[in-house]
Amino acid sequence: MNKKQEQLLQLLSEHTTLTASALAHYLSVSVRTVKNYVKEINEEFPNTVISSHSGYSIANCLPRYIFQEQTSNQTVEERHSHILIKILSAERPVDAFDLADDLFVSYSTLQTDLRKIRKQLTKFNLSLILKNNQLTVGGSEKDKRKLISNLLYNQSHIHFMNYSTIQSLFPDIDIAFLKTVTLEILEKYHYFINDYSLINFIMHLSIMINRIMNHNISLLHHQTFQLPETVSHICQSLSEKIESRFGILLSDADQAELAILLLSRTTRVDYRNSNSQDIEKYIGDEARGLVDIILQQLDTLYLIQLNDNSEFILRFSIHIKNLLTRARNNYLNKNPLVDNIKLQSPLIYDISVTIASIIKNQAGLSINDDEIAYIAFHLGSLIESQQELVETTTVILYSPDYYQSARTLATQLSEHFGNRLFIKNIVNDEEQILNDDSSDLIIATVPVNKEISIPILLITPFFHHRDKEKLSKKLDNLIFQRKRKEFETNLRDLFSADLFEITTEISDKEKAISHMCKILYDRGYTQSDFEQKIIEREKLSSTAFDRFAIPHTMTMEAKKTGIFFLINRKGIVWSSKKIQLVIMLCFSSSNRTTFHQIFEPLTNILIEPQNFEKIINSKHYEECVEYLVSCYRSD
Repeated sequence: MNKKQEQLLQLLSEHTTLTASALAHYLSVSVRTVKNYVKEINEEFPNTVISSHSGYSIANCLPRYIFQEQTSNQTVEERHSHILIKILSAERPVDAFDLADDLFVSYSTLQTDLRKIRKQLTKFNLSLILKNNQLTVGGSEKDKRKLISNLLYNQSHIHFMNYSTIQSLFPDIDIAFLKTVTLEILEKYHYFINDYSLINFIMHLSIMINRIMNHNISLLHHQTFQLPETVSHICQSLSEKIESRFGILLSDADQAELAILLLSRTTRVDYRNSNSQDIEKYIGDEARGLVDIILQQLDTLYLIQLNDNSEFILRFSIHIKNLLTRARNNYLNKNPLVDNIKLQSPLIYDISVTIASIIKNQAGLSINDDEIAYIAFHLGSLIESQQELVETTTVILYSPDYYQSARTLATQLSEHFGNRLFIKNIVNDEEQILNDDSSDLIIATVPVNKEISIPILLITPFFHHRDKEKLSKKLDNLIFQRKRKEFETNLRDLFSADLFEITTEISDKEKAISHMCKILYDRGYTQSDFEQKIIEREKLSSTAFDRFAIPHTMTMEAKKTGIFFLINRKGIVWSSKKIQLVIMLCFSSSNRTTFHQIFEPLTNILIEPQNFEKIINSKHYEECVEYLVSCYRSD
């Protein structure tokens, strides 16, 4: 349907009846062209435009997708994501006709989408099942998690953890000023906040200021717990700066909210006692219980597991606590970026809608689009922070010396090592690091007396050249250990005991290929033409190296990914070589990254003669895996 035809339908929807001449006048076309438009519309959407002696009119039961399909801003890729998440999260099969109606598309358009989605799902070892117009996704839960993870990480186009984004949200609030005064006041009172927590704090502070500037009074109950003296001083100092700069007044309830934001995001370097009880008291049983239900439902509906991220749960619980209070008192926040988030991060927004639905069902409170978008910010920020920390070592700086020297050292560390390390916290008491299990390394300026499971590196407070060398080696080693662990995880995931075989019967390439391909096909790893594609690849160039071969196809089209080890210590004739080990690879396209993570290190291990001897003399699967992991190197 072209634009003129859309305009014709719009005109008829706004008027009871219009003649061909009137329509021609409105559309600046001839009467003949109007009649052709009507004919074409009725061919595509039968009985939509009705002709009578009075002129043209529109059918009373006009399908709603006729307008909305043409004007939707949703891209095909975004619609595919929406369809997938709708089917994956449903407790029962999804009716295809209802789905088309929900998406404002015709059934034929949906059928085209489903054909493309079916092809997309094969990359994740999943299938799209359409039976009696009912849609389901077939496959393992593990592969469904991979699909959703892929959708989450690749469909988000908004920088959630970005000061520019916050500034665009609140153009009347000076975000740079808030950041500067917050850091100055925290430094004055010897409090530390890491980069991610600071962005999150500035975001919530901006929401509070925006609410007060728009004359929305906080109805949060003033807390009865006793604040630490320094937190009270920080709140007072920050409040005075904010009130002076923006011409507003923070109530006792606003200052209580500000205190909770500080307690949950900062750490006092001269640590005395925990603030956790105060924060838990503030959150309360209702909000904590609701968050538990939300996390459980996200796992059940979307296969997203967040239960092990205590820092996210804490901040999200505070957000839900405040949201419940705002909703009960009809003081919901505005969010200028709600439309952008809907369009650019549809999956994250869709998950946030589900969270709003859970809140309505559990607490009887309706959450508007603006607040749903703020929930999306929490999820989006979590995803971005996880992405950024993949190649970063998370450290705690333990320095019982003066606060300023610890801050100076932290600055030197960050400037020298950049993205190689992320300083999660600065502490000066051993008690603070005893129960931490989320950091990779403790950097200490004095010996740690108590036994701690996290690696510890002792450096001087002055960060000399030898400290830099020592820490650099330690960071390299930690990254190496992480990659080796990742190699082992991928190896065990793709290489199972039933794909490990020691034989003396198979002595030539053709028999080896036929035998291994048959087993992979019988066990559901490959298509029936896999053997032929292995042979075609071998004809181009032998996959034999020295004493081993790694046969594989030229494309990644397997049903699921697997690695098959076949050992014959007496030898297998492979083209012009005699080898003792065959490693057959079958990869689906969804595991392209894993292929590269496995193929190169595996080859590097086997080209070393001493490593190869260990592998072919393995007596069983477990011994083979242990040898491979012990021989891993990252270069």
